[in-house]
Amino acid sequence: MPFQPASRFPPRPKIKLKQSSPTRVGRSLIGRLRVRLSSTAFAAALTVLGAGCRRTFEPLTPIQRGEVLYRSNCASCHGSDPRRPGVSGPAIAGSTPALLEARVLHRSYPSGYQPKRDTHLMQSMPWMAGKIGDLAAFLDSTSTGPRSVKAISDRLDSRE
Repeated sequence: MPFQPASRFPPRPKIKLKQSSPTRVGRSLIGRLRVRLSSTAFAAALTVLGAGCRRTFEPLTPIQRGEVLYRSNCASCHGSDPRRPGVSGPAIAGSTPALLEARVLHRSYPSGYQPKRDTHLMQSMPWMAGKIGDLAAFLDSTSTGPRSVKAISDRLDSRE
């Protein structure tokens, strides 16, 4: 149907309001009470359901905080598994806090340390100054697990 301007519509009929009889007033009062009671019950139900949704979260352990740091700052170069070499960074599972502090904060190596690679691609990350312990805890926890599926199968074969 094409659009018709407002002038083509017939005028609205005027509605006359009737005076309410006493029974009609009583019915509307009951209707209003029902609406109020149902809205009150609905609000109470929402309150009860909302109270069940509140969760308290346990604080993260140092290993969990270190994993968050690793995944957000290190995994892009060192890979998702710190036990294996990444695209541009070596495997760093089990790295000592001294090595992590020197590399992450100062772009250097501890005295006497022989680097795994002869590149200097890694940039310093000063925002991690107070978090080296957490990162070290995560990397230490990953070094104790099995290094690969082949390592697991070799260990099982050696038992036979």
